[in-house]
Amino acid sequence: MIAIWRMKEVVANLLILTLLSILSGKGQSQFPLLSQAGLKSLVKETFQQAMEHYLRHKEVYSSEDLWSFKQLAVGLAEAGCFSEAIQVLKAMPKPKKDFAKQQYWDIHRQVAEVAAKLGRHDLAVQLTKQIPNLVTQYRKRLEPTGDMQKASAVRAIAQALEKMPPPQAQKHFKEALSIARQIGDDFWRGDSLCALAKAAHEFSSPEAKKLADQVLAIAEKCSKENERMSLIAKAAAVISRWDKRKAMELFNRALTIALRQPQKYYERDFAIWFVVEMMIEAEFWDEAIKAAQLLPEIEPKVSDIPAIAPMVIVPPTKWRALAAVAKALAERGQVERALQIVESIKPPITRIDTFIAIAKLLAKSSPQKAEELLWRAMTDTSENVSTANGYFVAIVEAAAKIVPQKVNEFAFKAVKPLRRLGGYSAAITLSGIATKLSGIDQNASKALFSEALKVARRISNPNQRMLALETVSSQMAHANFFNDAVALLPEIERASQARGNVSPGRWCLTARQIAEAMAKAGQINHAISLLQKMSQCRSEDRIEALLAIGEALAPRDRKKAEGFIRQAWQMARAEWQRYEQQAQLSRRLGSPSYPPHPDFFLQSLKVTLTVARIVSAQTSKR
Repeated sequence: MIAIWRMKEVVANLLILTLLSILSGKGQSQFPLLSQAGLKSLVKETFQQAMEHYLRHKEVYSSEDLWSFKQLAVGLAEAGCFSEAIQVLKAMPKPKKDFAKQQYWDIHRQVAEVAAKLGRHDLAVQLTKQIPNLVTQYRKRLEPTGDMQKASAVRAIAQALEKMPPPQAQKHFKEALSIARQIGDDFWRGDSLCALAKAAHEFSSPEAKKLADQVLAIAEKCSKENERMSLIAKAAAVISRWDKRKAMELFNRALTIALRQPQKYYERDFAIWFVVEMMIEAEFWDEAIKAAQLLPEIEPKVSDIPAIAPMVIVPPTKWRALAAVAKALAERGQVERALQIVESIKPPITRIDTFIAIAKLLAKSSPQKAEELLWRAMTDTSENVSTANGYFVAIVEAAAKIVPQKVNEFAFKAVKPLRRLGGYSAAITLSGIATKLSGIDQNASKALFSEALKVARRISNPNQRMLALETVSSQMAHANFFNDAVALLPEIERASQARGNVSPGRWCLTARQIAEAMAKAGQINHAISLLQKMSQCRSEDRIEALLAIGEALAPRDRKKAEGFIRQAWQMARAEWQRYEQQAQLSRRLGSPSYPPHPDFFLQSLKVTLTVARIVSAQTSKR
C-alpha cells in the first residue's frame, strides 16, 4: 500500500511539473515584481498552489475541485491580464466527472464574459467557441449545461455589441451569430438569437426582423411552457421596436401562458413578473401596470418559501412590479405618471425606495421636485424607523448630490427617530449618515459620529456592541477621521474580550480596514505607522494592509510600492510553506494531508491580482 501511495505521489508531482512548464518558461531569474516578468513568476507560483489545492482535494475527497483555478483565471481577466488568464485556462487539468467538467467550461464562460465587457470581443468569441455542447445529469433529468454556458456568453457579447460603432459591431455580430446557431438546445439557441436580434437592430433592421422571426419559430418547438413563454416575451420586446401591434399580441400570448404556470414554487408569479419586465423594456406602460395587478400584494414569509437553491429567492409582488414601472417611467421623463403610481404603493419600504430612485433621476432636470421627494421619503422612513432605518443613509447620500446646501437638515432630521430606535441598527445608520456627510461638512459629520458612538456604547449585548464599534471606526476611516478611528481600536478589543472565551486580536480586522482607507486617501505615512503597530496581527490582516499601501504607492513611487508588495508576497509564501511542511509531516506519520485552507491560497492570490492590476494599468498608460 505504501509503495502504491508513493507512486501516486510521484505521478502527482510529475503532473504538477508538466502543467507548470506551460506557465513558467525557462529559468528562475529574479525579476522586478511590478513587471510582466514579475507577474508571470507570481502567476506560476499561484498556479502551483492552485494545483496543490486541486490534487489534495482529489486525493482526500475524490473530488475534482477547480475553485482555485477559477479564482485565478477570472481574477486575472478582470484585471485586464488576458494573456495570463488564457495560460491558466490552458494549463489547468481537464476533469473526468460530469460536475467538474461543467465547472471547467464555466470558468471559460466567465473569462469570455469578462473579455466581452472589457472590449476583447475576439477573445470572447474564441473562448465561447471552445465550449462543447455538454450535457449534465441531475438525478433523473439531463441539463444542456454547455448550451446554457454558450448562451450566457453570447448574451454578454450581444450586450457589448450594442455599445460599439455599427461597422465594428457588424463584424463581431457575424462571429457571435455563428456560435449561437451551433447551440443544440432549442431554448438556449432561441435565447441567444433574441439577444443578437436586439443588438442587430442598431445596425441592420432586416437582420433583426429575420432573427426575431427565427426566435418565434424556435419558441413553437419548445415543449416546456415556461421556456416558450420566455422566448415569446423576449421576442415581443424586440419586435416592439418596429411593430407595436404584433408585439402586443405576443405579450398577451406570453401572459396567458404565464397565468397557466403552477404555483408550488411561485412559478406563476415569477413568470408574470418576467412578462412585466419585458413590457417595461418595450414601454408598454398600460399593459405592464395591468399585468402587475395580477401579482399578489403580500410577500410570503421566508419560512414559507421552498428552498430550490442555496439562497431563497423572494417571489415578486404587485407593489415591487409597480415600483419598477414607476422608475422606468421616470427614466423616460414621464414623472407625473410615475408619481401617481408611487402614491398607490402601500408597503412603506417599497414606496421609500421608489421616491429616492426618482429623486436621483430628477437631480439635474428638477432639483426642487427631487428635494420634495426626498422629504417625502424622510417622513415615511421616520414613521417606519424600525424596518426602514437604513434608508436614512440613502436619503442623505442623494441629498448631498441634489441639494448639498440643505444636506445637514436631512442628516439631523434622522437623529431623533434613531435615538428612539437605539441599538446596533441605530449606531451603524448614524455612522453611515456621518460618512455621507463628511465630504460636505466635516464638523456636522463629526457630531453625528459622536452620536453614533454614544448609541453603540449603550448596547448591552457584547457581540452587537463590538460589531457596532467596528462599523463606526471603519466608517470614520472612510470619512478620513483617521485619528478618531485608530483611537477606537483598544475599545473594540475590550468589547471583543467581554464576549468571553475569545482569542485576542479582534482589533486587527478594523486596523486593516483603517490602513486600507488611509492608503486610498494618500495618507501613506499614517498607513505605514499603523501597519507597524500590527506586528502581532494575523498574516492575512498585514498582507491586506501591505497590498493596499503598495497599490496606492505604485503610480507615484514604483520602487517603494514594490517593497511593500514583495513583503506581502514573502509572508503569503511563508504561510503556504508552513502548510506544506505540516502536510509532509502528516504523510510521514501515515496520516492523510488534508487540502489547504482556502485562506492560504487566497493570500497568494490577492498578491498576484494586485500586481496584475498595477502591471495592466502601466501597460494601458504606455
